[in-house]
Amino acid sequence: VSFLFADQYGCGRRVITTLRDESGRRVIGINLEDEYYNMIMAEESIHVNDYDHNGETYYMYYMRLNGADGTPIGAIESAVPATTVKELIKSQVVRLVLIAAIFIAVSAVLVVILSKAMAKTMSAIHKFLNKLVNGELDAEPDEKQMVRNDELGDIYRISNNLKETLIKIVTDIKRSSDNLMD
Repeated sequence: VSFLFADQYGCGRRVITTLRDESGRRVIGINLEDEYYNMIMAEESIHVNDYDHNGETYYMYYMRLNGADGTPIGAIESAVPATTVKELIKSQVVRLVLIAAIFIAVSAVLVVILSKAMAKTMSAIHKFLNKLVNGELDAEPDEKQMVRNDELGDIYRISNNLKETLIKIVTDIKRSSDNLMD
């Protein structure tokens, strides 16, 4: 982190900084490159990728400081080594991929469980309707399927209603035919 002061020559001079040179001394009194200084004075803030300092690449962020009258008086500089940012991004991507993989695995398990439950109910409906087709009107419905609160449960209950209706129709036909015989 550095504080840059706009001096009478129009350049940004580092007056306070945590940046160090090759010998380990703070880089105080060093002017900011004119290109960056001019951009800072023209805009509220700028971001600089791939800034080289002592052979290490940094990501830089500059925010202009204004005086009470609104004129620029300097800037605050924040620098983060590019390797630090890239490692952070890589770790976050790995974390997101792991989370996504976990969600996919959980979803796959849920799909298998729900599919098996649905297949079991459809098989029960199929067996029950086959009994009706074969004339077994005394077939008892599976109570577990009757109490389901979903569409398959609705279909199973409708199938049972169909059985009751068929029993009534057959009973009515039988009664009518008995009345005709008398």
